Amino acid sequence: MGEQESSVQVALRLRPQSSKERIEGCLICAQVTPGEPQVTLGKDKSFTFDHVFDVDSTQQEIFERCVNDLVKGCFDGYNATVLAYGQTGSGKTYTMGTGFEVTTSSQEVGLIPRAMTLLFDTIEERKRNAVEEGIPAPDFDVAAQFIELYNEDIIDLFDTTREADRGRSGIRIHEDANGQICITGTKLQKVSTSAETLKCLHSGALSRRTAATQMNSQSSRSHAIFMIHVRQVRVKQCNLVVYHKQCFTTPANIAQQNFNFSVILQRPDNTDSEISTGNHINQERIEYESLSAKFTFTDLAGSERLKRTKATGDRAKEGISINCGLLALGNVISALGDSSKKGSHIPYRDSKLTRLLQDSLGGNSRTVMVACVSPSDRDFMETLNTLKYANRAKNIKNKVVANQDNDSKQIKVLRKQLAALQLELTEYKTGKRVLEGDGLDAYNDMFQENALLQQENRNYRLRIKAMQATVESLNERVVRLSTEIATSSVGERVANDTSSMISDYIRELEELRTKYLESEALCSQLRKKIHSFDDHYRASALSPGMFCTVQTAHIPLHQIHCFILSGATIYDDDNIVQIAKENIDQLEGKKEKLIFKSDEEISLSEEDNDTVEGEDEQPNVAIQEEIANITYEIDVKQELVHKVEAMQRKMVAMDKQFKEKLQLLSEQIKSTELERDKVLQSIDIKSSVDKEKENTIRIKYQKQLEQLKKNLTKLQQEQKNHNQLIREQSKQTIQLKQLKIELQEMKSTKVRFLISNLLFLN
Repeated sequence: MGEQESSVQVALRLRPQSSKERIEGCLICAQVTPGEPQVTLGKDKSFTFDHVFDVDSTQQEIFERCVNDLVKGCFDGYNATVLAYGQTGSGKTYTMGTGFEVTTSSQEVGLIPRAMTLLFDTIEERKRNAVEEGIPAPDFDVAAQFIELYNEDIIDLFDTTREADRGRSGIRIHEDANGQICITGTKLQKVSTSAETLKCLHSGALSRRTAATQMNSQSSRSHAIFMIHVRQVRVKQCNLVVYHKQCFTTPANIAQQNFNFSVILQRPDNTDSEISTGNHINQERIEYESLSAKFTFTDLAGSERLKRTKATGDRAKEGISINCGLLALGNVISALGDSSKKGSHIPYRDSKLTRLLQDSLGGNSRTVMVACVSPSDRDFMETLNTLKYANRAKNIKNKVVANQDNDSKQIKVLRKQLAALQLELTEYKTGKRVLEGDGLDAYNDMFQENALLQQENRNYRLRIKAMQATVESLNERVVRLSTEIATSSVGERVANDTSSMISDYIRELEELRTKYLESEALCSQLRKKIHSFDDHYRASALSPGMFCTVQTAHIPLHQIHCFILSGATIYDDDNIVQIAKENIDQLEGKKEKLIFKSDEEISLSEEDNDTVEGEDEQPNVAIQEEIANITYEIDVKQELVHKVEAMQRKMVAMDKQFKEKLQLLSEQIKSTELERDKVLQSIDIKSSVDKEKENTIRIKYQKQLEQLKKNLTKLQQEQKNHNQLIREQSKQTIQLKQLKIELQEMKSTKVRFLISNLLFLN
């Protein structure tokens, strides 16, 4: 597929006025021209875009007109990007669907959940269609990435084990061999259904940086980028309309040489012609192609002025970082959209944001920018800047190329064809095949006769083997009969005794031979084990004689090791720590005995230096065995400590996230209640407002409060369960500290044994 030029599509969305804006008497300064994709700001500032959505537009309408074709294009290997831009509080997160709301109605679902539903529905549909048409079903692999750019630092939202305050992450941005932007150091989550994808999206959205400002009670403090990677392997699209099902039963039929088929070709004049059926005549082959696509959803943090947001401290630093990134993005858009600067340097590297969006702006991607604006007059300047920003983006031209990689599949098919042709050529050279008078190939008569003779020869060989077995059996019978005749003169009793004795000897010999073979195999296995243990302990500077102690390790340690290898969760900590505690108590007693024993052995060694060397080595081996045992147990307990510590860090991070989200929801409920009280108070003052309007407003706010309280209740329930786990975890803190102390003592004991061993040897 050749390179195509595609302009960045720009859609404008006007959000409805908020209740707060209506209370404060804000006027509407932006109007949509009926029947035209045009918006007028103020009296004389008009802007035209590809799509314009008024305040009453729905999420489904925006999805159908802006995103639907992009999702379908992914199945042809085209990258796609949806970019949400606008001032803070203009509805970007709502439009994209990257918020952390617990419950959302089907009408309010954002663009990302709708795109994921369409993506996986289309995958299932294509597989069903392939089965119905009798062709191999395409193979799909889908994976998701979710990152945020916070203060010029890339954070993986799928990484639940990260620590929020541990400094900058190690995630890096680079270009691959094809010049496309890649991110290393992030988790790539494989997904197979839309529900699984949305679960990952919600989990990541819960970890996003949000905070309240004067302009937005739930302001995003970072740029969020959600990426979907789609890879498929399918039958290559060509001019064949119908394949015979026999040709497409399995991909293994690609290189099959001898089968009958019929194909229908589609002619340019739309008439069908059937190709003749036969072997090696116009035989068509399946060609596979591999396509990959990346769908990027970008929810940019809103531009903001500190004068209006009243931000201070960390909020002010975040706002400055957000504006710096958006400024760099504006410079890139200006450089790409200005025809006079064509061919000049594009400052992608001025910011990580522009680096991440390099493919989306001027690269290999079909891009849609959704500019979200406020219609209120108090946001006039922010709305004007957003419109100018989006207007420049219309002039950007992307170079779109399908990500197609059919070389590997095609090479595999060609190799199979080459092998088949080489075999056919060899058959012609050896005379196996010949050409007849009518031009058709056939097998040589002499070759067929030779094949028959070879088969007959194989049959005779089988008969000879069978006859040899029969002859050997008859010879044994002759020998046995001859023996019976020779011994018959000695007497029947002697003959019977001799025969039984010979039979016993033969049976005993067979048993001994069997035992010998078994012992030989067992010795071979033991030698291998000895060598492996010998190498292991030689590498750790210990004696090879210690390996036997590993096999006699205590049962509780094996239980602990099984817990760790199986990935024990926080619910298993009680059992793990208890087992470790009991095992440590046993080790304490063993340690005291070993210390006493070691001192006694050293003193005996000093008093009697003239004893035999063989008698001195036995206590040394015992000390070495105990050192090996303690070393093994120390390793297991260290692994246990690391496991429990990782669980504690994860629980602390989750607890912090829950507290932040609960605080946000509580503040949002308070602000909504204050807003409701102000509206009702203003209604009481104005006598012209009737009771019906008052009830309508009251019901509206009541629904909002109920929804917020419902979300708050669910989060509180989740936090309650989480707090229960934290309380259980905190009970193990003291035991964990004690475990660390005892581990340190065990290490000291090990060092003491090693020193004692060296002194003993000297």
